[in-house]
Amino acid sequence: MKKRPAMSLAETHIAIGPALGERRAQSLAAARRRSRFVAGLRLALLAALALIVLNAAVQVLINGRGRDFAPASVPTGEVERIVNPRFTGRDAQGTPFVVTADSAVRQPGGVPGLTALENPRLDYALLGEAAGQSAVLAETGIYNPQARTLRLETGVSLSTRSDYEFETSSATLHLQDSRITGDAPVYGEAPWGAIRAGGFEVRDDGRHVIFTDGVVTRLIIDERAGDGAEEATE
Repeated sequence: MKKRPAMSLAETHIAIGPALGERRAQSLAAARRRSRFVAGLRLALLAALALIVLNAAVQVLINGRGRDFAPASVPTGEVERIVNPRFTGRDAQGTPFVVTADSAVRQPGGVPGLTALENPRLDYALLGEAAGQSAVLAETGIYNPQARTLRLETGVSLSTRSDYEFETSSATLHLQDSRITGDAPVYGEAPWGAIRAGGFEVRDDGRHVIFTDGVVTRLIIDERAGDGAEEATE
């Protein structure tokens, strides 16, 4: 049996060269396919992110125009009970406001949108810093999104950014034109003293406060004096 002659080094290179070239071409083609796939996936992710941001912006715009949001709605017989309701809107000057409460109830067949609130709160520039979004304004309230009014009843406590504080049994916030009115007896305090009256109105974005019906004021003449106050009746 004849021995097969050994291949020279040059012949070995010639035999291996085409195989290596083919494998290298295949590897390069696979790498290009992976690069194209990664680039396409990156573009898809960027497009999805852009859609999410656009959707969030649209929702903020819709909410800013007065659309209400109720995290949970629990039907109870003929009425609709809403847990932690949230109503947003803007006044005539474009100032935003947010009405919240512990719960709300809507009566079927009543005025559209009219909602009874439990422990209502209001985040609005007309009110002072003490009456922020977490401050309860009254035990109950009625919010009318059509008229943009918030009627407060029982244990009403209000403060304005002009440093007035009021306690009364009922009051109405006219959110459309930034006013507060009350036709029940009221007790108020201000930096200059205290006042009692049969009614009141806060107007001109809180810059003017008008008291009516049997006004009695107590003026602070000198805060350093022990009882430096003077009482006046109108």
